[in-house]
Amino acid sequence: MIPDFVLSVDVGSRLGAQALVCRDVPLAVFFHGYPVEAAQAPGFLVARTRWVDALLSRAVIAPALTPEDVHEALGPARPLVERRYLAAVGIGPPAAPDGFWRGGTVGVPVSWHPALLAPPDAGMRGAVQALAEAYRLPPHVVWLGWTISEYLLATAMLPGARAAMPPEVDRYGIGMEGQDD
Repeated sequence: MIPDFVLSVDVGSRLGAQALVCRDVPLAVFFHGYPVEAAQAPGFLVARTRWVDALLSRAVIAPALTPEDVHEALGPARPLVERRYLAAVGIGPPAAPDGFWRGGTVGVPVSWHPALLAPPDAGMRGAVQALAEAYRLPPHVVWLGWTISEYLLATAMLPGARAAMPPEVDRYGIGMEGQDD
């Protein structure tokens, strides 16, 4: 698990230069609401944008944002925040955050989120079960206990890692660029 980290961005006139405190969230929280339709399906990009907004509202813990606030609060910096957050947790080209948060507890701990009450969809269920079997763990430990960075690292360390990735993760290209199985 990556400790809470800081992304410094200029989010425009509303907030100006801002240090966003971000969190490496559990797998169930990360994928909550991810659109399961094919990337070529009508409406996928809109659904994916809504998912990213909701993800950023869960992952950026200071300042607190709702999914509805994300576009307004981050303004033109929103795509940059998306790329930098995903890169910091291991998705896409690696990029370090601007530092780690050394302050006190910020926001609500991600020990509970409504996503934790829902089982994974069929695509994720297969990946979670494959990882759980490989690491000899109950599936709920992987789904509820592993953060997205732990999931990506554990998946990359397995032979045939791409085969263990659910279609929606593989389609999004999360963390698997340039890896041979």
